[in-house]
Amino acid sequence: MAFASYLMFADAGLTWASILLIAQANGRGDRNEIAAIIRTNALLVTLSSLLVLGLILGAYFILMAKPVILGALGHEEMPGLLLAIGASAVLSLLISPIYGLFMGVQEMHLASMYQGIGRLVGLISSVLVATTSASLGWVFGANVTAVFVVSLIAAVHCYLRHAWAFKAGPFWDRQQIQVQLRTGAKSLTMQVGNVLSGTAPLLAVSSFAGAAWVPYLSIPLALLNAPLNLLNSFNAILQPGYGEAMGREEQAWIAETIRSILGLGWVFIGVLASGFLILAQPFILLWTLGKVDVPPTMLLSVVLIGGSAAVMGVFRFALTGINRHRVAGFSELACGLSSLIACTLAVKMGGFSFVGVGALVAVLLTSGWVLPAQLKKALGTHQPWLQIKPMLALTCAFGVSLLLGKLALTLITPYGLEWAILFSGGVIVSAYFGLVRLLCSDYWLKMRDLILCKLGKTPG
Repeated sequence: MAFASYLMFADAGLTWASILLIAQANGRGDRNEIAAIIRTNALLVTLSSLLVLGLILGAYFILMAKPVILGALGHEEMPGLLLAIGASAVLSLLISPIYGLFMGVQEMHLASMYQGIGRLVGLISSVLVATTSASLGWVFGANVTAVFVVSLIAAVHCYLRHAWAFKAGPFWDRQQIQVQLRTGAKSLTMQVGNVLSGTAPLLAVSSFAGAAWVPYLSIPLALLNAPLNLLNSFNAILQPGYGEAMGREEQAWIAETIRSILGLGWVFIGVLASGFLILAQPFILLWTLGKVDVPPTMLLSVVLIGGSAAVMGVFRFALTGINRHRVAGFSELACGLSSLIACTLAVKMGGFSFVGVGALVAVLLTSGWVLPAQLKKALGTHQPWLQIKPMLALTCAFGVSLLLGKLALTLITPYGLEWAILFSGGVIVSAYFGLVRLLCSDYWLKMRDLILCKLGKTPG
């Protein structure tokens, strides 16, 4: 799957470029511009797909013609799996203009619906094929086939809903090609930087502490990233909105939205971190039947890695949304390269549990100040920064809930670890949000209004 992610570099940032440009054109109400963007993007992603197809077929024929290479890779199913992974990458590229149009015109719910259905149907198809003892290539290929069928349905729906975006016209538009490639290049540097930053901690631990220690990082990191992805998804939904607002020159709305997301994000990260630091160790012990006992210092490292990435995501999606991320893209690339160095030094000097310190240092030296500075420059007099008082209040809520959670876990553990985890989790959540309501009434009201809005109600 990591190989599939690397293949998507062939996208060259074109997917995000089309979303941003469509969102800005949509803000101006320029349908002809949106149609031109779709045509040009379809041409560019087709060329990218042909590049991926050529690489995959070349690698496949080399593997089949050189059994020595195949033996060195250590897996006889590699050729079939390679074809399936390549087909997945090609499909993702070809369908990207459809999902880009949905997202760019503020119909993220439709894109999310079809992508979610595709993943679900693909998973079911893979499981059914796997029960027949088929090879990995066929198992993964079943997933790709199911996603392909759902993607066709999404394409038909998109055409019926927005036929005006597919009107006839020239595919080769030199000016539009230059704009999309220039915008895509800025997104690509951010994409490469994110991949490097995300893989640097695991690479440092596996290379200098040993592969046996990788689960001590990968398992808790997967647990923490699962809920943090909700925050990232919410930021991704807002990204086209930022572009549309920038097209209407509504910088004040952008600043207020970012300020709200930062505030609610800190509330969310705070309760996650307090619960994670107390409950992750006993939970992983139960989950792995006592085989993996993650030390508290590693849990803290995981919080530093995941938390810093989540906060930077707010700025990253905002900058890409308003198409002001050229400098930020190089900063993200520098952050990725710095992470490789800083994480390696942290592991060598302090041990594998200090890998999070290296990741945090890399962020602070690069994107941690460059991204906010670029956002400040783009928004002018409208600034999205949080005030000091609520930040101190949230820190207080985090510390108190952490202490109470630890006390509850210690007292209830003799009656069973499962009950101790459940009871301590309840104590942490109750104490944290109780203090947030007491000390940060503004944030509490924003959370309440957001939840009621999602339920289709209005606050009374």
